[in-house]
Amino acid sequence: MAIANKNIIFVAALGGIGLATSKEIVKRGPKNFIVLDRIEDPKAIAELKALNPKVTVTFYPYDVTVPVKETVKLLTTIFAKVKTIDLLINGAGILDDHQIERTIAINFTGLVNTTTAIMEFWDKRKGGPGGVIANICSVTGFNA
Repeated sequence: MAIANKNIIFVAALGGIGLATSKEIVKRGPKNFIVLDRIEDPKAIAELKALNPKVTVTFYPYDVTVPVKETVKLLTTIFAKVKTIDLLINGAGILDDHQIERTIAINFTGLVNTTTAIMEFWDKRKGGPGGVIANICSVTGFNA
């Protein structure tokens, strides 16, 4: 998918793999790059804006563990401003052996809820335009 002039939402775009991926995306010139993340990082956002001043970079605070209806509310605000989203990137993920419920809430339930929420706007059966979903995940290995 070519991303020039597209509207993109990236969940968890400001840390680690997310930030590195965000930089590459912004360089390719989407119209709007919308960051949904738990913690605002003004330095990272400024860095993204400086990479390509033609791209509108916007931050919204977002916790993937909120109920679907809260995510739909946030997406309603976003869609009111940009009219459509072409690509959703789900990038939230943790690995915490001591908090397995939290790991599942973020890595699985959060991804499913965010995807379910955007379908309220994309569902072609309801006249929506459709869209592309990209899920980013990683595996951390270790030696015992």
